[in-house]
Amino acid sequence: MADSQTTFSKKILFFLVYLLGLFGAIIALDRLVIAHFADKQYDDGMVLPPFTRIQIKTIEYSYQVYVNNFGFRDSESNAEKSPQYRILAIGDSFTYGWGVEIGQTWPKVLEKILNDQGRKIEVDDLGKPGAGPRDYADIAEKAIPVLKPDLVIIGMLQGDDLAQAQPGEASAPEPGNRTVRHILARCLRRTFPYTSSLIAKKFMPVIPSRELHNAWKKQAAQTLAQFNPEQKARFQALDYQIKEWFAAGELNPAVIYIAVSNPDYFLELEDLASAKTREHIAEMAKQLDRIKKVADQNGARVIVVSVPQRVYISPADFETPIRFGFNLDPKMLSSDAMDQAIKMAADQAGLEFWQVTPQFRSASKTSHLFFPLDGHFNPQGHALFAELLAGPMGKFIK
Repeated sequence: MADSQTTFSKKILFFLVYLLGLFGAIIALDRLVIAHFADKQYDDGMVLPPFTRIQIKTIEYSYQVYVNNFGFRDSESNAEKSPQYRILAIGDSFTYGWGVEIGQTWPKVLEKILNDQGRKIEVDDLGKPGAGPRDYADIAEKAIPVLKPDLVIIGMLQGDDLAQAQPGEASAPEPGNRTVRHILARCLRRTFPYTSSLIAKKFMPVIPSRELHNAWKKQAAQTLAQFNPEQKARFQALDYQIKEWFAAGELNPAVIYIAVSNPDYFLELEDLASAKTREHIAEMAKQLDRIKKVADQNGARVIVVSVPQRVYISPADFETPIRFGFNLDPKMLSSDAMDQAIKMAADQAGLEFWQVTPQFRSASKTSHLFFPLDGHFNPQGHALFAELLAGPMGKFIK
């Protein structure tokens, strides 16, 4: 009896040792073999969900988005395969390249210009649609320690980023994905990072453009239902074409919501001496200081750049936001208040500040730099922005 129990115990022990050895062999296979065919996936993504393809088509543009293994819009990236000089571009949809293909975005145009000069440089596009200063700091704290850049460019969108720098608000919490499926997927990614990356890429979800239209149509209906009587009256006063595009999902409903609920959105922070504007500048500086700290810890330089917004740049594009319901002052087209606000925040954080507004204003007299309806940079706007950054940048990139 005792002998049979001993034999059974030995079999169990042998089986457990066998399983442990098999598990170790699979891990070794993942690290030593699969690693040559796949790049490691960065958990849930630095900016966006990794391995996602998005097709977007509106009445103004059609383009595709590929989100790489690290979770940003770019080709595959590997922290261990760094080029001679790496730049991270962090910003909102103007950096992400809403409306254009990846090769037309200013980070990738900048990369091409610098490499055409004989340098070996990678510019990673960490733009996130709808993001603001607090999001930029969150992304920087995730990305800089992993990607180890030499330079970080923070693209601050004129007007919008100052408005989004709301004092006293905490960063949005990460989604609470605590389902068994999510936990198991995360465990598999961390145990078999390269194998799970290959599988994720093989079954990469494709988000078709119709889903964006459906989402915008649904949000448009919800937005209209949320308006109070005064806001509804303001919405009804908009011209028919704008209301039709809005209802059809051709316009970002967030833009109409902001215009109708707060028509003075672009005017209320124009006075740099006001207490409210100073509070927003201080909050922007606080987020830039977060970026500076993580950059300093990892030996990276940081430059803050003012990204042109059409209401401050182009007389030709000035009327469209008014059609959306915004109150604008023509003096905004010659004001430097928004650049000064970003510069004040950068100065408070001890960071270098660049602006390209005068050059954009001059170029807008003969060239279209923004999508007429959407308002983001068109390919010409991205190209000009990249060219204006490349000039001074070449002086300190060795």
